[in-house]
Amino acid sequence: MPPADTTSSLYKTNIILLSVGYSNYKSFFKDYLRLFRNLKFFLAADSIFDNSFLNCIPIFNQFESTNSILTEYGISIINNPGPASNSTDFESVVDFKKLETLLDANILSDQGDKSSIKSLLINHPEQYLLFLITPKTNTFLEFEHLPKAGEDFGYILTPTNGYWEQIVLRSIARSMGLADEHELPEDQIEDTYFNRLLNADVHANLILVNNIHEPISLKGSKWEKMLFSNPTQEYNIKSHPLHPNPDNTIPSFLYAPEEIELWEGGLGLTKNVIRSSHDCLMRRQIGDPNLPIRDFKVPFCLACENYLRSRVLELGRKNNINQAEFRGFILTI
Repeated sequence: MPPADTTSSLYKTNIILLSVGYSNYKSFFKDYLRLFRNLKFFLAADSIFDNSFLNCIPIFNQFESTNSILTEYGISIINNPGPASNSTDFESVVDFKKLETLLDANILSDQGDKSSIKSLLINHPEQYLLFLITPKTNTFLEFEHLPKAGEDFGYILTPTNGYWEQIVLRSIARSMGLADEHELPEDQIEDTYFNRLLNADVHANLILVNNIHEPISLKGSKWEKMLFSNPTQEYNIKSHPLHPNPDNTIPSFLYAPEEIELWEGGLGLTKNVIRSSHDCLMRRQIGDPNLPIRDFKVPFCLACENYLRSRVLELGRKNNINQAEFRGFILTI
């Protein structure tokens, strides 16, 4: 593994993986390698993954004497005098104040520059994503901590059960510009309805519509390039039987769709917004047992796949990769 590159690159997404509750570095490194391998398999983009848009920074939270072998694997070490937490209770696993202190530690780049993890998260929130990685446990679900008043950064905590690489992959896709595709009850939407509509319109995986009861043509829309059949074809907009209640249903068979299907709902809204498939990894929700992320492999919808493919290739070119190759997304059931 190459040394961790912590430099601020305009065209890179940097994944910071911080161990929480691991008793030794070998277990953490094993989970890190599994994540790295599975992400490459899921994205199927070997020739650009290592050198282009994505960079992994594993950090083992060291509670005993420093072991120099970690540096050979590109794992940064942060010394912490406290004991490793073996608790599976979520509140005791993560203490934000202790975490904040821990992240004040500096890590080195290839060029020898020092930057604290916290400063990277604050100054480059779209380029640096923080994941707290715990050993396998069935006691709690993954959790996303959004910044509160007086806090400058958020993080995602996840155990390494199941397809936990999908949590990382979904966060990467969101940082690259894709929107959440789930629906929420109206009383859970914090923003105004109008602002939500404006926000949905700027994302590649959602389209605004006025009347869902009439078939629409996608010609001239942001999804026109994905039309594999007649570009002037009109599509009916689908919705689940309990609409306009939020749709938390999951298809009985998970598959990567070959044709666009228009489904109403996205970015928390249940109406006036459509997505390109009933289900998608961007529709699944962190910490929601009704729309689980780690239970099964979940494909991207066509709109998300198409956007990510073009975005990854664009970043590859901007990062001076001469022969960027992207073979698409792979799903195995």
